[in-house]
Amino acid sequence: MINKLLILTLCLILSSCGGISVVAGLKFKSSVDTGPEAGGNPNSLSDVAKLGNGKFIIFERPIGKCGAGVTFFGIILPIIPVWTSLNSCEKSFDINVSSLEVSITKLKYDNTIYEPVAIEKLIENMTEYEYGKKFKFKIDNFWNFRIANDKAIIIIGKTKDGKEFTEELPVKWGVMTYYNWSFP
Repeated sequence: MINKLLILTLCLILSSCGGISVVAGLKFKSSVDTGPEAGGNPNSLSDVAKLGNGKFIIFERPIGKCGAGVTFFGIILPIIPVWTSLNSCEKSFDINVSSLEVSITKLKYDNTIYEPVAIEKLIENMTEYEYGKKFKFKIDNFWNFRIANDKAIIIIGKTKDGKEFTEELPVKWGVMTYYNWSFP
């Protein structure tokens, strides 16, 4: 009986292809128009923010790719942690923006605006298509950043018709839970 139960459990674990991630990072405050929560859709691992000019900007989740995170595997019990990440925010705080209209992203906290230390193009491997940029920031004192009440991501860009825009999107530090694909 125990052998059959172990075999059944193993089959359930191997046949499951979904999991959940619990990750610390930036999330938008309620004043930012993000539409419905994207966390329940395994194919949508991004936050979409609607700007004041009606344009939509996509941010890869978690915003900031910094801090601790755990990915759990298996929808059906038992749930097994399969991936953990502990990266230093002081070394690199990365914000991925999927929009070609964004020319620069800045980070604001403690009444100071910080420029990115590096900008990389986000390129799809199969077609070599550029779909956005990764903005890398250096945070000298992560604790001050985490507790700051005035955190914001500042988006600066130009629309296809040549109009420039600047938008400040208020954010907060917190823990997010979202579904994603994970395999044992």
